[in-house]
Amino acid sequence: MRTTDRPVCLCALLAVTALLLSAVPAAMAAPGDLDASFGGTGIVKRSGSGVDAAVQADGKVVRLTREFEIARYTVDGRLDPTFGTGGVVTAPGGNGDAIIVQPDGRIVAVGDRTDGSDTNFLVRRYLPDGTRDAGFGTDGAVATPIAASGGADRALAVAVAPDGKLVVAGCTSPMASCGAPGSSASSDTAVARYTADGALDPSFDRDGRVTVVVGAGDRGDQANGVAVRPDGGVVLGGTADTRIDAGGPVDEDFAVTQLSPGGQRDLTYSDDGIATVGIELGGERRDDGRAGVALQRDGKVLIAGQSGPSSTVSSFAVARLDSGGALDPGFGAGGVARTGVGSTSAGVARGLALQSDGKAVLVGHDGQERGILAVRYTTAGAVDPTFGNHGQVVVAGEDAPAVSVRTDADDQPILSGGTGVGFVARLAGDDRADLGFRSFPRPAILYTAPGSDSGLFFIHNRGPKGARAVTLDSSIPAGATVSSLTTTQGSCALTARIACALGDLPAGGEAQVRFRFAVESGGRYSFLGTVDSATVDPARTNNKFDAGTFFASRLGRPLPPPQPPPAPDISKPRLTSVRLARPSFRRSRGSTRLTFTLSEAAEVRVTFSGVARVRGRERLVRIPGALVLDRQRGRNGLTFTARLADRARRVAPGRYRVALVASDRAGNRAAAVRRTFTIRR
Repeated sequence: MRTTDRPVCLCALLAVTALLLSAVPAAMAAPGDLDASFGGTGIVKRSGSGVDAAVQADGKVVRLTREFEIARYTVDGRLDPTFGTGGVVTAPGGNGDAIIVQPDGRIVAVGDRTDGSDTNFLVRRYLPDGTRDAGFGTDGAVATPIAASGGADRALAVAVAPDGKLVVAGCTSPMASCGAPGSSASSDTAVARYTADGALDPSFDRDGRVTVVVGAGDRGDQANGVAVRPDGGVVLGGTADTRIDAGGPVDEDFAVTQLSPGGQRDLTYSDDGIATVGIELGGERRDDGRAGVALQRDGKVLIAGQSGPSSTVSSFAVARLDSGGALDPGFGAGGVARTGVGSTSAGVARGLALQSDGKAVLVGHDGQERGILAVRYTTAGAVDPTFGNHGQVVVAGEDAPAVSVRTDADDQPILSGGTGVGFVARLAGDDRADLGFRSFPRPAILYTAPGSDSGLFFIHNRGPKGARAVTLDSSIPAGATVSSLTTTQGSCALTARIACALGDLPAGGEAQVRFRFAVESGGRYSFLGTVDSATVDPARTNNKFDAGTFFASRLGRPLPPPQPPPAPDISKPRLTSVRLARPSFRRSRGSTRLTFTLSEAAEVRVTFSGVARVRGRERLVRIPGALVLDRQRGRNGLTFTARLADRARRVAPGRYRVALVASDRAGNRAAAVRRTFTIRR
């Protein structure tokens, strides 16, 4: 019997009382859809202009606003009561721009603060529970001047170095504000490195601060993103004013600067440590790298933003540079990918994140700073058709601009932004499975040739998600013949190879392929093959197999005794954390939610019984029938009410008991778990 998460009914049919809990299972979200398990709709909102968000190792999300408020959300999108006051930490004084979570769980937020006539870098660090880290700076905060007195410095990005030091990047200007791209303010790229206790690092260009003049022009150079190489070198990504004529049209380029671990320009990168990329040609050119920078494991760098003559006539753009600073011809068109986004095919990209599989997610808004837009690119720079609507996501009904994106451990994009009222949104990522293989007989078994035996391939999925369209492909060893090919699901074809289409395999599931093979002469015979599926499988080292068996000659070793089959599955599923949200609810319009956790995929049988008061007397009530649920490993739930099947009758008030029994696919059954609840008048 299929079920849904909607409320269901304890139902009776006149003389015969029966249990009816019916519905349709909720469809799984496709990659790029809003993940409804986060906040109920996939998006949560709170006052304040959102500027950035970061993801903890446990999946919780911390959000920073321009007003320097930090809120932490649980994995299901609720404010986390274990953080700050009701899930929120406020810090008066200063403006926020970027936030990260250190490997030890401490939270670092950066921005700027004005002290008198000076505006300086501001770095604040918090303990995992939201209290200020007294071991960092002064009461958990450090303000650092970069420019001379009367100037403005703004920290726009932060990263953690392999040795735990903090690298903070942004811009510095002798004027009253840090220059935004295309403005008349003069600014340069600035970076500072701090030790673990918040002091400027003297091993970084002697005083812990570096200013880099990136462009030849006099406007708006700044770093909007920062990454740290494994050797401690610093990678900065942002925008440079590259025009030669100070009075000429705006000419802005993407800019990547690389510094050595000591803070000097890395002259092995693009000769002078700086690589610029001009995309838009002719007239005013605004190739604005505000979306930041990402460092791939192979040393290549992604830099992203917008490209176009203005913010209202622009497109998302991302470029990939090789380890030497040249455009990578294997990405997009000559190293660059551009995409018109949304109904107007115009967009301003503001955030970049790199997934564990190398795909890049770019988010932003339209030219009027409205809307939540996202595009995902493959490792070759093509728009990924498996994401959203042909590679693009436009969140309907939302005008708040998206300005930041990160990915969690499951590569789900976490977007943030908003002006006045900010938001955090979680999009569904790719389903992920872990396919593996084992075989019988084992490689050490000896047989006498000529001879024959049965082979058995086991294909399993360790999850966490189901694998779609699973296939097996195996060679047949030279000198061997195969016959009697069968499978427990799907179908197999026998030609010069063994090829099987096994269909879908749920998390924790297993399929078997059995065959008979024969040989004429001695030697080692290896079946070499691969298991694969249409679902992302990050751990592919166990997808290939070499199932080898050795046959001795006639005069070789005698045939050993038959090997035992694989040990049967005798472990019972475990039902834990069985809870009723409301152990008592009203007979009319009331409901309760039953939640439970399964140790493995299993069939759960749910039955009800109770004692009801009818005409002033208590009577034992047994409700025939049962709800049978097919549930996966992990957290599950069910909501039910007391309404009867004809929508006019309800079960009588009284004390009731719900019993759950779990059985796995091998037939192992766990002991019943029972919980009681009360239906009131």
